[in-house]
Amino acid sequence: MFGCSGPLASNASQCASLNRHTADLPAAQQQTVSNFYRAAPANYYAKFWHDNALGNLAYGFPYDDVAGQSTFISHSDPQYLLVAVGW
Repeated sequence: MFGCSGPLASNASQCASLNRHTADLPAAQQQTVSNFYRAAPANYYAKFWHDNALGNLAYGFPYDDVAGQSTFISHSDPQYLLVAVGW
């Protein structure tokens, strides 16, 4: 389940809802962030990264970008890249 392989490889929303333990909710509520990881079984490895990431965005399992929860950023025509490192 956590690897989203086999039958789950072709259904990103179902894979995400199983990892986040929202598959038992109505479809309209499965991608609501406040419903994620509320009960076992869930992918608590992914929850840890979301809880400790900037803006709570992380990529803890395949298709974790469902509901906009990953850190992936894409631009079709970038002009420059600015990187700032510090703490």
